[in-house]
Amino acid sequence: MSNWDRHTVLLVEPDDEAAAQLVDELSPRYRLAVVGSAAAARAWLGAATPGAIVLELALPDADGLIFCAHMRSRTVAPILVYTVRSDTRDLLLSLRLGADDFVPKPAEPGEIDARVGALIRRANRTARPRGRTAPAAQSAAAAPTNAPSARPTVQRIGDLTIDREGLSVSVGGRPLYLTASELRILLVLARHLNEPLSRAELARLSGGPEHLAGSRSLDMHVRRLRAKLRGAHGQIPGIVPVRGFGYRMVHAAPVGGKELAPPAA
Repeated sequence: MSNWDRHTVLLVEPDDEAAAQLVDELSPRYRLAVVGSAAAARAWLGAATPGAIVLELALPDADGLIFCAHMRSRTVAPILVYTVRSDTRDLLLSLRLGADDFVPKPAEPGEIDARVGALIRRANRTARPRGRTAPAAQSAAAAPTNAPSARPTVQRIGDLTIDREGLSVSVGGRPLYLTASELRILLVLARHLNEPLSRAELARLSGGPEHLAGSRSLDMHVRRLRAKLRGAHGQIPGIVPVRGFGYRMVHAAPVGGKELAPPAA
């Protein structure tokens, strides 16, 4: 397989109008390869490795979730699922099958550009050259934990353990029982540890019911999740409100749950 081309984005989008919108948004920064089917994407990936892949799950010739797993098995490129399919099952299965991010349609203007850029920067920090490697560096270059495709399914933050594949959470080995909404929110906040997320962004990424976005319902679920984390015994992360913006998960729960200032514009 050819070397990773960080400047090219593969768009797997069967809808012509949606593809045109993505091209308008991404073309100022990237070279774009646009395909409308799983078969065409397979052929393209057989000859090149893009900087990132934007995948619509609703494909005309394959199950999008199965195809997401297929792509993950043959490329190190980060995968952003951007899809009309936005229920919880699609979110969780996409992430479990190898996607690096999930955004239901429609996104805010500029959001896909920002997320693709973030995925490429993150992959760039961990990717290794795929060409010839000096003998002393060969073992490190071959280590699977350094490849974007080998992201662990278990995340530990202090005494908190999140099993993304098993969809279970524990603190110090003791199960922490969460509702489906609380679990979705925790998965997103933990994946973006120390990054502030707006309420609308958190609602979209958590893939919950549409009424969560921009409503008091999201805040209610976050409050209950924070209470359960505070009630657990051990070294646990905290969820800190960011005034007028959203929430951030930090490594250690702050005393009193003090709010942070909103991120700089």
